[in-house]
Amino acid sequence: MLSRRCRKSGSTASSTGDTTFEQLCRGEEQSYAFNLAAFDRNSSQRARIDLLIYKVHETIRCLELESGKSVEQFCIGKTYAEAKAGKTFKRNDENTWRLKGISNRWLGKYEKEGYEGLVVLGAVSRAMLKMERKDVWNQQLYVLGLESALITHFAYEECDQWLANDSLDPGKLQGSLAAGYVIYIAFKYEDEESESEDSETH
Repeated sequence: MLSRRCRKSGSTASSTGDTTFEQLCRGEEQSYAFNLAAFDRNSSQRARIDLLIYKVHETIRCLELESGKSVEQFCIGKTYAEAKAGKTFKRNDENTWRLKGISNRWLGKYEKEGYEGLVVLGAVSRAMLKMERKDVWNQQLYVLGLESALITHFAYEECDQWLANDSLDPGKLQGSLAAGYVIYIAFKYEDEESESEDSETH
């Protein structure tokens, strides 16, 4: 069971049938899971960035506490999520999402690069932005702003040596907008042999 400090809504089982955050933390699976930030509709972008920074720290702490390993590298990224057929996309409920974008990022990139898992931290929907600012309707660009702010924070404010992102290049943007876009971190644990060597030198 996750410790009290690490228990989050994303650790519960979901109808998606994919790995839960709890299972990912225990190292039972190498896949993707959810530890979602509950974005308030009336919160500012600064508040959302701060919440995502907190979720990055919380997620890494939970992974390390439950696995007994050290996270050696993490990469911040974004991708799209569509609504399931017959459902309305809800940013705080992954059970309403089609996960093709997330699955493709995991299987097509991070799993091949030796990452241990991917954790989705938050989502933005078009409906949420329309409600807040009628002139801000492009949820893809909004999430791009959140991603850039997170990378900048860990690269230049915390100077985190474990951050794998080496640029603010947004990559290829979609021509047609999806219902929502998500922010995630992918992570690698320190090699057990390296940990053993480090302990022997102290």
